[in-house]
Amino acid sequence: MGKKHRLMVLRALKECANSSAVFFTICERMRKEYKRVLGVDSEILFNRCSSLYDKKLSLCSDENDKIIFLYAGSLYYGREKALIELAKALKKINIENGEKGKGAVLHIYLNALPSDSFLHEIQELGTAKYLGKLDFKELKIKLNECNYPVFVESFEEKQMEKVQLSFSTKIPEYLSLEKTILAIGPDHIGSMDCLRNVAVCINSIEEIYAKVEHLLHYPEEFSNLGLKARQEYEKIMEIPGLEEYIVCE
Repeated sequence: MGKKHRLMVLRALKECANSSAVFFTICERMRKEYKRVLGVDSEILFNRCSSLYDKKLSLCSDENDKIIFLYAGSLYYGREKALIELAKALKKINIENGEKGKGAVLHIYLNALPSDSFLHEIQELGTAKYLGKLDFKELKIKLNECNYPVFVESFEEKQMEKVQLSFSTKIPEYLSLEKTILAIGPDHIGSMDCLRNVAVCINSIEEIYAKVEHLLHYPEEFSNLGLKARQEYEKIMEIPGLEEYIVCE
């Protein structure tokens, strides 16, 4: 897109925002950036969802024969690189622990078939398993049964530009689980902003091993994050939804 075209789009967007009765954005980072660029404040509109928390299923996670990290989503925007690094970290930690403890594994559920190279790499590592696709009911069960839900954003420069003002619709669902979330991604991404104080956040590929090792060795240090996440979910659910802005005459 040329400079002239971008200026035309910006001008049209400013006019639209200024003439709107309500202007919506989807996260605090987007709200601040659009206010700076457009000169108009906005209302944040989150994905309002029913809680996925199931107490009975969630208690079962303590009985897992392995510590399960669970990623469900896509490999778009280079997320597979972060998942492979997580699998490598788990392998190293498992080897170092030897027979002590349960061992840890990464379960991966995707909505599209992964590449052969990705499948080959995780198979070689042995600490990550691609387990296919889940419908919503199945996903709810698996998320409750796992020990750590995993959220991932890309570290690739080109991809970060695309998602820096985004907010993943799965975040409120993960927050509702009352579990310690492992969030991997750059700290200046909108989705990571939201998780900053309610998840174990890893902001570079180089930090993955050290932070995951600490989490597995000292889980009690992070035990309050599940409750904090749930409180954040409840706070989001108190924010007016789109239906409350619609007036029918």
